[in-house]
Amino acid sequence: NEAANALRDEAAGRALLLGIRRRRDSGLILGLEADFAYLGHTARNENLITSGPYTGQPSATLRYETPWLSTARAVAGWSFGDLLVFASGGAAFATEKVTRTQYRAVGGTSVTEAAFSETDRETRVGYALGAGMEWRFGKPWALRADYLHVRFPDQTFLFPDARGGAQASFTNVQGRIATNDAHSNTVRIGLTYTFGIGH
Repeated sequence: NEAANALRDEAAGRALLLGIRRRRDSGLILGLEADFAYLGHTARNENLITSGPYTGQPSATLRYETPWLSTARAVAGWSFGDLLVFASGGAAFATEKVTRTQYRAVGGTSVTEAAFSETDRETRVGYALGAGMEWRFGKPWALRADYLHVRFPDQTFLFPDARGGAQASFTNVQGRIATNDAHSNTVRIGLTYTFGIGH
């Protein structure tokens, strides 16, 4: 009940995209792209006490943070004059930080208070698939819109000092293992500048 598979967040981010392309005489375009996106994603899961005088009070909370996401992808597309339609696929990387805060009961009251926190960080590796289009409205400039799906497999986070609970079992050091998977669906809109084709 401390895992985060049910958490969902919607947010806006900013990204830098770099790439190289080669155009064939047939109109086929092949290339490589890499991007680095600042997400600032955060999510929080709260484990509440369900019985006794402390019902509804937190026993533990977990805060999930994914500050950035990066992908490296191969790109293939077809140009129709000033319009380029493309698809891409490759690897995805992200750092996730999880902080677990253990609570304990305050004697003589019906509330719990934060006792201590533990943090685990992991670098996720997964895959990215995308599709989109670019419309060139000037020789170096183009308006770009694309969709990117990123998926990461299960990742385990360790909290060795976690207690059995917030009440009498607070003295029982049990530890916790929190496992979750992660994926994102992103629609991106931006401007691109192509070097070497003049103004």
